[in-house]
Amino acid sequence: MYKFADVRAILLRTVLGSVRVKAHVVSADEREGGLRNILNYGHSIGHAIEAIMAPQMLHGECVAIGMVKEAELARSLGILSPEAMARLTKCLRDYGLPISLDQPLVQSLSRSKQISVELLLKFMTVDKKNVGKSKRVTLLSDIGITFEKKATKVSDESLRKVLSRHARIGPADPQSIKSVTVVPPGSKSISNRALLLAALG
Repeated sequence: MYKFADVRAILLRTVLGSVRVKAHVVSADEREGGLRNILNYGHSIGHAIEAIMAPQMLHGECVAIGMVKEAELARSLGILSPEAMARLTKCLRDYGLPISLDQPLVQSLSRSKQISVELLLKFMTVDKKNVGKSKRVTLLSDIGITFEKKATKVSDESLRKVLSRHARIGPADPQSIKSVTVVPPGSKSISNRALLLAALG
């Protein structure tokens, strides 16, 4: 078993290296227009959650949920694969971080708080990445790869879909479908596949 003294030098080197990178990025991009803009992945939605949930939830916990929601947004827009989404979620879960507002612990912390979609959208309007009234979110196209070199403009409609706790799945208008490609969910859950088949039916 390692003692703190055994890893102290490695830990100190890692922390100092991280501080140097952060200091460089912040001083080179104070207004979050470039690199800092995309390095704050998960913060657009995470800060909105934090504005409601602080001090019951820590900044990092709110950003973890924001990361999952922003990944869901990228997946819903056809930018991120279900496999990458599953890997990201598993990584955060394995580190003991919350991944959803519906988790029992988060629910117990938010009993006295009203977390509505409209309130989250309202808090998102003050994010530094935004340009005018347009909300911008850092979207991943793969783990460690952003869709654009800056945060991407997203509609409130797209955000509402991923921020809503419930969604209704129904058949599409057959006249509007020219061709269909179906990607089954990464989960082996029978219910997930049943929902997909029900929607197609």
